[in-house]
This record gives sequence, structure tokens and C-alpha cells, in this order.
Amino acid sequence: MSPRTALVGTALAYLLSRLYALAHGVAFDASPIDTYWQLLDPALLQHDLGRSLWLLHSQPPLFNALVGLSLKLGGPAAPALLSAVFHLLGLALHLAMTALMTRLSVRPAAALAVTAAFAFTPASLLYEAWLFYTWPVAALLTVAAVQLHRLATRPTPLAAAAFTAALAAVVLTRGAFHPLWLLAWSALALALHPRPRRRAALAAAAPLALVALVFIKNAALFGAPAGSTWLGMNLAKLTTHPLPPAERQHLADQGLLSPVSVHVPFSPLAAYADAAPDAFALPAHLPPHPALTAPTKSTGATNYNHHAYIPISRAYLADARRLIAARPAHYARSVARAALLFARPPWDYAFLEPNRGRLHPLVTPWDTLYGVPGAPPGRPDPDDLTDLARRAGWLSALLAAAATLWALWTGARSLRDTSTRPRAVTRLFVASTIAYVFAVGVLFELGENMRFRMMIEPLAWCLVAAAAAALLRALLRRPLDRPATRPSP
Repeated sequence: MSPRTALVGTALAYLLSRLYALAHGVAFDASPIDTYWQLLDPALLQHDLGRSLWLLHSQPPLFNALVGLSLKLGGPAAPALLSAVFHLLGLALHLAMTALMTRLSVRPAAALAVTAAFAFTPASLLYEAWLFYTWPVAALLTVAAVQLHRLATRPTPLAAAAFTAALAAVVLTRGAFHPLWLLAWSALALALHPRPRRRAALAAAAPLALVALVFIKNAALFGAPAGSTWLGMNLAKLTTHPLPPAERQHLADQGLLSPVSVHVPFSPLAAYADAAPDAFALPAHLPPHPALTAPTKSTGATNYNHHAYIPISRAYLADARRLIAARPAHYARSVARAALLFARPPWDYAFLEPNRGRLHPLVTPWDTLYGVPGAPPGRPDPDDLTDLARRAGWLSALLAAAATLWALWTGARSLRDTSTRPRAVTRLFVASTIAYVFAVGVLFELGENMRFRMMIEPLAWCLVAAAAAALLRALLRRPLDRPATRPSP
């Protein structure tokens, strides 16, 4: 089978999987537009998109821009428009998976089989039917890996621009990806380009400049050179929040924690009126725009882009740092819980209901294949390490970890050989991205870690397939039985 035939087969498998989901009642969930924390007020996105995006500090702007443009162009039909966009991203993701595996020396027929299997996983079907940035990021990372191999094989300015643009789009969509990650891989991409590199650098300059503009804007307006101002509230989930409420109050009374940390992170603004009254004074340089000053959206949901959440999150961050220094074992236990949640199958996530219930015939066998050892019914108890361990998908997690270590080792060893460099650098990108998402996902957040796993799930599938193909080739090249001595003449 040729790589092109495998891509055609991938498109057909993708279509069949989506027809299966449609037949089982899976419908696109656009409800996040009205209620989710990560999105600005839909009225502002539809009628004042430019200024609202400029004043967005809680999230990188690209996901809000996508929703805002869909509301402007589609109006009441915006959910259908967003569903079409997510299906196009899904097709691109699955085609990129097949292309990536063939570029990592997996036979086209095997690459097609692996991608077709992934298309029928609850992860693929459910995240594509849910309006959130996880699915676009998964697609962008997979496409970026293919573009990096293309760049390493035939360095051109267009390939450099495509790779850098994909990475920049990830940084501008998901706050967990730091600009240093973008700069490091962009620099390596330019290093792969033969001299002179001026044209490649110019081609990559536009996406890099856009990322720089967003971070410089956030530093100038909000004193936060980051994609999101929520780091403190996220880290509080691992540090202050797991403490019993009475203990948090006791530590605050003693002055060891600020009054802010008495409250659950991401509480509505009214909860902080007494704990952080100074946070509610609008800085003189900021405009009194509803994106920053309205306590709630027009839908009634809390506006987590309110300017008061910036100093509130800083207070949480300072308390989290003090608690980590004072009680490292407490933080380590939270990280262990986060890691076990990360090992859960990505579809074991509350916000994927009710579509998840409609795919129950698929969920149970895929739970088994992922290595979930007959976990008890109900949601996992995030405070019970034993319960979390019983519900972890150990087989899939161990396979992904082993493939990641293999790719890091073999990629580093093969990097100097120009004949194997494209595969080596692509392996390193995929493996290091998996390791990066895992580290960020368990060190800074507790509770939704299986959702973070979904961002790198397609990459993990591709890497496991590449490692299995390499192992099979090594076994076939090695004789199973060798004579103990030379035969006599």
C-alpha cells in the first residue's frame, strides 16, 4: 500500500467513524459559549470582538477569536459553523496521524489501521463533538509534527513558516504552552534550514511576532507576561485547596496564608469582597470595559476575565509557593494524584456527558484495552490515591511512557546522521511534547488532568506505533536460533 492510498483510506475510516457517532446520537455540544470560564461574554464576542480580545487576559486569544468570528458570521447558526470547523480539524488530525506514522517508518497499511482504530475511540469521537480548545490543540500538535519532518527532509521557507505557525497557534490557544517552548523548536527548525537562513527566518517571523505582541500586551496592560493570568488559581488546586477548610482558615488567621486562600479557587467575585477588597479597584490605565468590569456575563455566568481576578490569582500564587516550600510532601501527594488522573482514559471526563453515555458500547471495550482493571462505578475520588490507582489506564500509560523514552533515546542518538535526521528530530519533537504536557499537566493543575492528556493522545498513538514497528523490525532481523559452535567441516 502506498502512503497516498493510506491517506485515502484514512479519510474513509474517519467518515465511517463519524457516521457511527451520528447514528448513536452524538451531537455537537456548543453549550460552552454561554457558560464556560475560558470564554468571554458571547455578546461581547459577537458585537465587540476586537476590543474584547485586546482586553482578554485570562486566556490566550485564539479560541475566543474562533468563537467570536463564528458568532459574527453565523449568528444563530454559529454552533453548526463551529461543528463544521471541528470536523475539518478532525479530518486534518487523522490524516496527519497517518502521515506522521509513515514518516516515522511505520508501513502505510499499519499506519492506516492505527489511525482507523483511533477514529473509533471515544476520545476522538467525544472531543470533536465538544466545543473546547483541547481538540484544536491536538490537531495542531499532530500537524506540526508532520511539518517538522517535512522541513527536516526538504528545508524551505514555506515549511519553516508552516511549522512555526502551527506552534504559534498552539501557544495562542492554550496557556499551558510557554513561549520558550515555541522559541526553542522554532530555533531548531531554522537550524535545520541550509544557509542562508534569512528567507526562512522571515517566513517564520510573522507567527512569532504575533505571539510576542500578545505577551507584550499582557505585560504592559496587566503586568503579566503570560498567556493566562490564572496560574495562581490553578496551582492553588494542588496546594492550598486540598487542605481542610478549617486548616486554611487557621493558617490565614495566623498570617501564613492570605485571606484569599480561605476560599475555593475560581470562586465568584462576591466571595472575595472581604478577602481582597483592594483587588476591585480598576487600575487607572485600564478602560472601564465590560470584559474587565462586569462581574457576570450577559448569560449570568461569572466573568473570570474580570480585572480583580489578576491580583486574586497573584495572592493564590504567593500562598501556593509558601505552602510548597513549607510542606513539600503535601504538594508531592497532590502531584501524585494529578499523575494518576492523567493516566485515566481521556474520555473519562464529566463535561463529555451526555455524549459519552450514547457511546457506551464503545467506552467499555476501550476502557479494557486501555488497561483500566474493572474500576468500580461512579466518578473517582480525587483524594483517594488507591481509588485513583484502580481507575488508571495503566497499559496505555505505560506504553506511552516506554515509547516516549525510546523516542528520546533513539532520536538523540540519530540526530547527527543526516540520513536519519528527519525521523530523529520528529521523534524528539513528539516525545518532548508528550513529556512537556505531562509535566505541566500534573505540576500545575489537579482535577481535569485526563483532559490535558487528550492534547497529546494522537501523538502518543503514533509514537507507540513507531516504537512497535521498530521493535518488530529488530526482531525479524535477528535469528531466533543460533548454533552454539561452528559446524564441523
